[in-house]
Amino acid sequence: MSKPLYALIRTLLFCSIIFSNKVFAAIETYQWPTANGQAIVSDKYTVAVTDENNNKQNITVLMSPLDYPSNWMKAEMQGRSFSFAWFNYQPEMGKTINIEVNKLFGANASEVKLAPRSYQLNANFQNSKTVNFDLDSNQKFISVNFVHADNQTPEHKWIKHMLMIFVDTPETDVPNINANGVVKYTNDVSAHDIENAQTIYFDTGYHNLADFNATGEVISDRGKLELSANQQVYFAPGAFVEGYIDAPQNVNGVKIFGRGILTGRQYLWKDHPGYDGFRIGELIHLYNNSTIDGIMYMDAPFHGIVGNWNNTLNNIKMFGWHANNDAVRIGHKSVVSNSFLRPVDDHFYNFGLTIKDSVLWAGHNGGILTYGWGGEANSNSYKSGGSTMQNIDIINPEWTKLANNNSLVMAQVGYDYKPYKYPANPDQVTRVKDIRIEGLIPGLVNLKPRSYGGKNIAVQVADANVGYIGDLELENITVDGLLPGKKGLLRGDTNPSSDGDKIFYIQNVSFKNVTIANTCVTDSNKLDYFEIDNPTSKDIRFLGCDNQQPDPTPDPVPTPDPEPTPDPEPTPEPDPQPSPEPTPEPDPTPEPKPELDADNKQSSGGGSLGYLLVLLGLFVVRQFRTGKYNI
Repeated sequence: MSKPLYALIRTLLFCSIIFSNKVFAAIETYQWPTANGQAIVSDKYTVAVTDENNNKQNITVLMSPLDYPSNWMKAEMQGRSFSFAWFNYQPEMGKTINIEVNKLFGANASEVKLAPRSYQLNANFQNSKTVNFDLDSNQKFISVNFVHADNQTPEHKWIKHMLMIFVDTPETDVPNINANGVVKYTNDVSAHDIENAQTIYFDTGYHNLADFNATGEVISDRGKLELSANQQVYFAPGAFVEGYIDAPQNVNGVKIFGRGILTGRQYLWKDHPGYDGFRIGELIHLYNNSTIDGIMYMDAPFHGIVGNWNNTLNNIKMFGWHANNDAVRIGHKSVVSNSFLRPVDDHFYNFGLTIKDSVLWAGHNGGILTYGWGGEANSNSYKSGGSTMQNIDIINPEWTKLANNNSLVMAQVGYDYKPYKYPANPDQVTRVKDIRIEGLIPGLVNLKPRSYGGKNIAVQVADANVGYIGDLELENITVDGLLPGKKGLLRGDTNPSSDGDKIFYIQNVSFKNVTIANTCVTDSNKLDYFEIDNPTSKDIRFLGCDNQQPDPTPDPVPTPDPEPTPDPEPTPEPDPQPSPEPTPEPDPTPEPKPELDADNKQSSGGGSLGYLLVLLGLFVVRQFRTGKYNI
């Protein structure tokens, strides 16, 4: 080997060592404010992480206790809690960390279940109150379930004291708190500075926007932060912020990011006995061309995130307690990815979205993807259709029946509904693919017009306005099983017209590679899994399976107790009609990002090292080709 080539390779190896020591195998914990009245430390679980050098770190576990159980499902909801541990991790190739979880309440558990199964985690169940498992990657949202009667709701056996572990990626765009244009939030900073900041910086610690000393248009006395176009809001790790955020009409290009928490716990749900009539529509309101990345939002009394078109939500975490607590309602050309959502109500509206690579925990009062709402007098159904949802794990589902709006894909629309083709979409077809549902559910789809108590109740429309539900493709779906006596639903209506005889059909729906309880759903067995109303359904296709085994193999599912007499369904509150979609505007020219803090300039470990190696490798090849080096 020639000396120049030897020197080059030696440099390459040296750079590899330097980079690996700098960015690999890092665990970053968050220091949450936990004094009285601030973030609540869980009394249900502890979590610790041990790295490959046997360094053990305790991770603070926070908790949201249920504030008020609704009358419907009151017995099931009473006393529930949601705990979560959150840290950043940059893995090193070939090495792992070990996560240990301790249950602090009740009796020894009979087993521990980790979800989703697609992560292929192996639980080492030590002493009936402790479990640990190894992990070699980040961007994980892990549910830990200590199975015992003291951790189950009385009737439906939902997890009573929920626990999630968020294993996050290191931050790469931390603003320098001392840079020009960056304003550190305190209660005493001026409203002028907040209004004109390029970046509002919530540092580690507790912040309540309702305590701001100069409340007015920028921050209201009830804690609303109103943003300006292209403004950024950064939540540092350990920032715990009470309040809500509004980017009003025509305020585009905002960015909300970091590793902190926005909570709406000080705002009461409308059915809470202490409700004073003040209601916020959502914790975060966006307009167009905006981004939310990395943060958690929780305890919303109504919706979570609402926005118009071309918004990007990545690596968000969400938790809620109540009906009306929809997770995300944003418009077409928007993307939701790499996220964890656990609302009680609907997850997404079918507004031409892209939804991918996420973990969803289905609450008891809403579906995953809804065509929307309608069917009332003097109202129009939503324009919806054309979304793509792919590579999704649905864990611990709490649906007990289809009701009005439960299942993977559902509709509660009027007879005027037709799938809508958004201008940016190739067609109006909704595509749902690569979905894994862990648990028993009442049915895979719930396709029908507005209903109540199992009957269609939508108001008749003119014959010329009668539409249909459909243009839906479901592919590569696995479901552990159906609840006893339950099936999915496809039901239109023979009498939707006020002045004619048109039929409101469920039409153009296909099922391919769909397995339920390890059985492929085909045209010959479809009625075992779906109730299909033949007079009002057409072009419903069951295309069988491609001979592959369902992956992963479901755990054995215990036979549930006989279903009790169902509670009366609550009268649903109509969701607000989305804002009219504006004429597309040119994307705003973003201002330069603030200078990064030198201490926080991080590269993604594997990515930076890989990029360096590729560049040097290409350089070596080029030298060979030019004849400068010889072996």
